[in-house]
Amino acid sequence: MFWTNRLHPDNVSADPARGRASFVVADVILPDFHDTISALERKPPVAIGTLTMKVRWHGGGKLERVDDDANDFGGTVVRGPASVWFHVDSDDGFSYTSDTHGQKTVAAEVWRERNGVFHS
Repeated sequence: MFWTNRLHPDNVSADPARGRASFVVADVILPDFHDTISALERKPPVAIGTLTMKVRWHGGGKLERVDDDANDFGGTVVRGPASVWFHVDSDDGFSYTSDTHGQKTVAAEVWRERNGVFHS
């Protein structure tokens, strides 16, 4: 995987029964390699960015039970809208802030899942 960071568990919270969850990070340092080839060749980054981001699943749908024996998993799911806000500052002077107004949720779900030996 590319451009992944290990984050503290406190960055994520979830209430699967209500379909609500959040993922929040602040001041995450991200090198900008311009393209995948430059990153794979370990070239120096063209800039360093600092990211703050909030992703929220708002819930609101009904709690549905799922049991899929063929694929050996089951659990509960709540569907509903989600929103993303982020801000990036780059050491080369670039700055961008997303706008949450007008976002349209295509698909957003919060699950509590059981699989493998825990699926029964």
